[in-house]
Amino acid sequence: MSPNHKWCRRKISARPHFKFYCYATHRTHAPSMPNQTLQTEEERVRAQRKYAAETYWPVRRPNTVVNVCEQGERMVIERLGSLHKIQEPGLFFTIPFIDRIAFRVDMRERTVGYPPQLAITKDNVSVEVSAVVFLQFVDAEKACYGAANPLVSVMELAKSAMRSVVGELELDQLFHSRHLINNQVRSVVSKPAANWGIRFTRHEVLDVRTDTSISVAMDRQAAAERLRREKVLRAEGEKVELQLKSEGVRIKLENESQGNRTRVENEARAHAQSVRIKADADATALDTVGNSLSKHFGRDAAQIAVARDYIQMYAKIGRESNTIMMGEKPADVNTLMNQAGLAMATPHRHLR
Repeated sequence: MSPNHKWCRRKISARPHFKFYCYATHRTHAPSMPNQTLQTEEERVRAQRKYAAETYWPVRRPNTVVNVCEQGERMVIERLGSLHKIQEPGLFFTIPFIDRIAFRVDMRERTVGYPPQLAITKDNVSVEVSAVVFLQFVDAEKACYGAANPLVSVMELAKSAMRSVVGELELDQLFHSRHLINNQVRSVVSKPAANWGIRFTRHEVLDVRTDTSISVAMDRQAAAERLRREKVLRAEGEKVELQLKSEGVRIKLENESQGNRTRVENEARAHAQSVRIKADADATALDTVGNSLSKHFGRDAAQIAVARDYIQMYAKIGRESNTIMMGEKPADVNTLMNQAGLAMATPHRHLR
């Protein structure tokens, strides 16, 4: 044995009538951090001590002739070694040396937590699972005579059922399927526990511990999964962004084309309307000219107007060009009037 270790005998008193002895290993110096241990020795001893105190059975009481059964308890009275009665809460009397208070049963619901249990998952990973059990004695006679230690029997059955359920699950399923473990353990233990006078109400998994290397691998896997989700979300966001941009461009082009078509239609409609109005104006003007020519001195007035237009035309040509083709007598008014009369001859015939 290493000189840093020593054996010591420790006595634990959970109740005045309960004595429990255990041997524990202690170090004279601060313990080093475990490398790949799932649970330290100190934690294991503490858990075993607590579990032994919670599952202690039987609880007895001496016969004082005048006895009191407290509220929430039942006392099993034996007379000459056989069951005599189940005492309800209150004052009662017993015969010395003949009657014996064999059991004192607490009928209230209690919690019993079992220490971490080693189990192997479906993918061959060793884990330690700790849980707490909620149970209640409902039949004092079955609890006292159905099993030597009903609490230990129920807890051992719960541990076995828990290991069986864990063996059917993979490590990833184990962490998010605690409700499945609890329900299956309760369904397995409830019927046998009823034969021992116990109602098995709930089973809750408290902690699941794995090896250090497994924990590191799980952390890396979780980090990789988060990174993958981040990349997927970013890619989906970029995809949605491109879709929205393309949809916006398409809507913009459709609106622009619709606007151009509306503009062209409006321009064509306006041009047609202007041509129609101009034609109506020309027709009205021709009707007016025709009516004026049919009147007295109308032809002379028209000749004067045409001659004035000729003069304006010659003036414009003179301003814009250096070469002008003139008639034989450009300054003769009578010549201009005759030319205007010839210009008026053809439309005058058409008007007639």
